[in-house]
Amino acid sequence: MATVFVRTLGALEERGASHCIDVVTKDLVVRQLYTSVKSHLKFLVREKYLKATHATLTCSASNQDIIRLTEKSKIYRGEVFDFNCEALEVFLNAPVVAVRDALSKDPYERFSVTGTVVKVSPLKESSRSKRRELELEDVNDRSKKVCVNLWRQTTDSEAIEVDTTVVVKNIYSKMYNNSLNLNSTQQTTVEVVDCDQRATLKIDGFNVDENGMLHLDTADNVEYKVEEGLILDRLELDCLDDLQAAMPFCIDVMYRSVDRSINKFNTE
Repeated sequence: MATVFVRTLGALEERGASHCIDVVTKDLVVRQLYTSVKSHLKFLVREKYLKATHATLTCSASNQDIIRLTEKSKIYRGEVFDFNCEALEVFLNAPVVAVRDALSKDPYERFSVTGTVVKVSPLKESSRSKRRELELEDVNDRSKKVCVNLWRQTTDSEAIEVDTTVVVKNIYSKMYNNSLNLNSTQQTTVEVVDCDQRATLKIDGFNVDENGMLHLDTADNVEYKVEEGLILDRLELDCLDDLQAAMPFCIDVMYRSVDRSINKFNTE
């Protein structure tokens, strides 16, 4: 048993028969503090410095750092300490990875993921929780998809539309029924990405829609849109028959991540 000094980071949550809150300890490790003792709950509020006695510090088999309190544990107002640290920065602003990389994350590893929204589930509510499922596909590989469970307050964010590119910040992975699940945290936000991105595309197919917009298909089966005249001028071609004859070809582009529309060709 140990005495720990912590600073609470979020709000208290129910976890089965216990309650849990995110904390950073005096030795600058971000952990989750668990207790099933009702008298402890009044102390466990956001942004408080606390001292807790008779605590057990463990690292679970899934690399989750945990503090557990018992009936013997007492909680006091504790020493104020400087908690600005790299671990806390990662906790609040977890690094962003693509969907294909999210699929290989270790259980309980904290990260952010970016991808294109392909499905948004209706809100699923029970007496104890509410959840919305967000299915994302990799921006550059449509065969790679992942489902993110948005719990509690995250479900109240602004409406998320299909075909938009988003960053879902501060989530973690968890194995459930032998499959990977990505779950939101109290610090999760969903942000629409509306900026130009650069990519080198290998084009091996195209067609033209009813509005005269050219749809280019890549070797990775990811589709991009471009004005016909823009690409013909860039490749110094006269017509679409010439474009077909030139395939497959690689080209460096700038595109809007929201709808994958190409707006510029790079010459470098």
